[in-house]
Amino acid sequence: MHIFEYKTKRVIRPVYKLSMLAILIILVLAFTRPILVAVAKFLELPRSHLSCDAIIIESGPAFSEYFVTQALEAYYSGQAKKIIMVLHSYDLKPTIFGIRNYRTFVESAFDSLGIPKQNYLLLMLDIQDPYTLNSAIALADTLADVRSILVFNDNFHIRRSTLTYQKIFAAKNIAVYPYTYEIYLNSSNWWKSANGWRRVIDEYIKLTFYWVKGYI
Repeated sequence: MHIFEYKTKRVIRPVYKLSMLAILIILVLAFTRPILVAVAKFLELPRSHLSCDAIIIESGPAFSEYFVTQALEAYYSGQAKKIIMVLHSYDLKPTIFGIRNYRTFVESAFDSLGIPKQNYLLLMLDIQDPYTLNSAIALADTLADVRSILVFNDNFHIRRSTLTYQKIFAAKNIAVYPYTYEIYLNSSNWWKSANGWRRVIDEYIKLTFYWVKGYI
């Protein structure tokens, strides 16, 4: 009897441990995914479908074709009457591989699309970090004929961008709404790549900084 019990314990013990480990892994996976999804979802804002006077597009030293194409959907659909493009960290003296006259380059592209000059505006701002805040401040006194805007940005940056513009533009009685576009990284897959982790962590750091400093 003692020998039987001993052998049974020897067999059951590793099976029990493996079963418990499997259950633990299943539980971790079951609860981790909703948490990871929620983490990215918090940064997102649903795209507004309201019609506004203008849509604002922010970028670094240059606009990507995909970026502008997505924003143009609001213009072509009639949701935005005007396109305002804002470049910050713009190099006024580009390198040998840079575009010497970027303004002419952009204007030519819009002219080729048949968009009237009065319906688009390109602003090259010589500002420092924090760029989103300083862009909003610089634009606040420029948009005298605008009463409502759509802020265009990706699904990770849209919350901070919208909240910043809402706070700055409130003094000018300009209503601000988000116009979110989703990139290849989103709430359902961001943790599967290093770039996803970088984007989410970086945005939470910036969002916290803006909140602590009272920018939003």
